[in-house]
Amino acid sequence: MEITSLIKALGIDAERKYLSMQLKANNVIQKRAGENCDLKRIPAFFYSESESDDSEMCQEFDSAMLAGLPVTWDAKFPVNFAKSGFKIDNMDRINIVSYIQCLVDQVVAADGTIFEDARVVAEMDERPRHFKAGSGTAEFDQIVCCVHFNATDSTSIDLQISAYLSYALVAEVTDPFPDVLRWDNADPYFYTRRLNTHDARRIVVGGCDQTTSSGRVRQEVTSASRSSVIVEISVAETSTP
Repeated sequence: MEITSLIKALGIDAERKYLSMQLKANNVIQKRAGENCDLKRIPAFFYSESESDDSEMCQEFDSAMLAGLPVTWDAKFPVNFAKSGFKIDNMDRINIVSYIQCLVDQVVAADGTIFEDARVVAEMDERPRHFKAGSGTAEFDQIVCCVHFNATDSTSIDLQISAYLSYALVAEVTDPFPDVLRWDNADPYFYTRRLNTHDARRIVVGGCDQTTSSGRVRQEVTSASRSSVIVEISVAETSTP
């Protein structure tokens, strides 16, 4: 979770403000989401498989409480191999593809224009400010760029973000899986949850992200020119007998 690290870096007041903004954003998403989005607030369990992490987990729990998260130290932890951990209430699970379709429908209904397969480049240092997406240009005062990586004329943020591989497995299991989110404190972390509300035997197992970059900007630029793959998600479906 790294709440402890965030408090050290930002201070407790800034961390509380950050979490408050995140919760407000979740509430907005809940209001916008249609019935097909399968948005549901479920408990989450953050755990460690190593007894040597007990003090670290206790400190993370104390930091989460200090930051105002609804956490509970749970002695009856629903992960058989967990050595320690705690519960966080009101985490969101959503069908993100359906939610994006809801947003698309709203944009179209408002006579908006959607640019697909287009890199957004914002020119921040010019007046009036404007950004280009595909063949279109729009002027703006302020902008929130919700993309995996971003480029402006004053900063090259995308060159500083490591390229990663991420993995996810959708599996059908014999026994019903509880409607909870479980993830560990490993680096990279590992998570398990239901795929949706209605199918208790279909789960998503994922995480184990790994960086594929070297940290050397010049080499990354050269590599990026040879391949357009930034993130790869491998999905397989299996059934247990």
